[in-house]
Amino acid sequence: MKNKWIKMGLFLALMVFSQVGSAYSVDTHFYETYAMARWTGIGHEVALEIATYNQWIDVQLSTSAMFPTWVVGGRLRRIFHFPTNKVEYKTGVETNHGQHMKIYGLATKNHPFASEMLTEGLRTGNLMLVGGGLHTLMDSYAHSGNGYSVGHALMGHWPDRPYTYIEKHNEMRATLFKAFVAIRKLLPAEALDTNLNTTGKKPNYQMSEKELFETYKENAVIKKIVESNPTRDARYVIPTLEEIIASAKRNNLVTDAFSMDWIKKTFPGIFESGLDAREITEEIFRYLVKQPESEKAKLVNLSEVYTQVLPELPVGKTFNGLTITRERFAQELGEEANEIIVKELVRMVTWSIVPEEPFRDAKGNYRDDGYTPKAAFEHEGQYEREEKMKIGDWQNGLQTLFGTNKIVFAGTNWFIKAGQLFSKSKGASSLLESLERLEVIQMKFDYRMRYYWYSLKYAILEWGL
Repeated sequence: MKNKWIKMGLFLALMVFSQVGSAYSVDTHFYETYAMARWTGIGHEVALEIATYNQWIDVQLSTSAMFPTWVVGGRLRRIFHFPTNKVEYKTGVETNHGQHMKIYGLATKNHPFASEMLTEGLRTGNLMLVGGGLHTLMDSYAHSGNGYSVGHALMGHWPDRPYTYIEKHNEMRATLFKAFVAIRKLLPAEALDTNLNTTGKKPNYQMSEKELFETYKENAVIKKIVESNPTRDARYVIPTLEEIIASAKRNNLVTDAFSMDWIKKTFPGIFESGLDAREITEEIFRYLVKQPESEKAKLVNLSEVYTQVLPELPVGKTFNGLTITRERFAQELGEEANEIIVKELVRMVTWSIVPEEPFRDAKGNYRDDGYTPKAAFEHEGQYEREEKMKIGDWQNGLQTLFGTNKIVFAGTNWFIKAGQLFSKSKGASSLLESLERLEVIQMKFDYRMRYYWYSLKYAILEWGL
């Protein structure tokens, strides 16, 4: 018992004195939660409050999936992000070392544990628990098939990208609209938006959960935001390809003539083709390997390419009177030689810059097939670029649908301070003058303290104290 109380003391100390943890998937947990709440007929103020509480689960370290300890982090992941049974399977026979083999549970869609906090919030009329509970319910779908012990570390950010498996995302949204209808029934009349009518038939606040889900997922604005793949958008592809070019030059694989200007001139319209940066890189190298040697030499450092791409090829060495040359290698293998070179070049220059989607089974669950854990090694700068694009699209979409100002979720006061410094640097007299169309959303201090208490309460229940 004494050790348990020591653990709880350390946990409480970390909650009070720690800084805000990393936040992921604000596009879904904050912006889409707000959009679904508004679509249900819930007014702006309450919808914003629910969305804020939802996103705060990821932001606050005391509830974050990124809690930096194995024991506490695993418990928090299961409670708030990967709802499932504590141990899915346990052997009944002891090994020679006297140990039991444990298989940790995998997050399960709409697991009973996923709705516990939401149900408690509805029962007590606590919007904070309602918003936080919606987060866990949403994650039960996005994270399904991933174990809570390590989260989706092996899968990188892919489980949190709705467009990679829209069927699973739609299952989540159908479930969430049931929750939002239950929330709507408990709200006072003044908290509802009785004027919103997205179909022209009847106001949204009178729609059933099925009607809400069907009209929402088919709405053109929502569909474009949620189902579009940012990694195939020119806004994402162009700066990513610039990083790939820089990577190739750092490795001395290409010459200075290999530039963005040359690509645009040689491949007009390629950035609007829907190809991602890896596919465009592959197209470029496939084109180059088919060019005459004199043309290749202008853009590619051929000797370096053969040295790095095919280090085992002893170019220049003589065996049995036969000197091995690049030309002889190409002649012997033909197109296969080009294919080997292209694939290896693409792998070398795009590694860690362009995310690779991991393996998924027929149900859409992410699995380790022995090859895909490399998906975890994503370039964080690229993910941030993707996230900023999604946030911008959501802000514009919400303005179109509901006439709101651009909403910005801010975890701490540092956002406002940075905005003030930016305003002054641009000659603006105040933050509002520079960012007048932004509605900055923050968690108040007393709300943060309440979050500490709720996470502590759940931790106590989890540890059985």
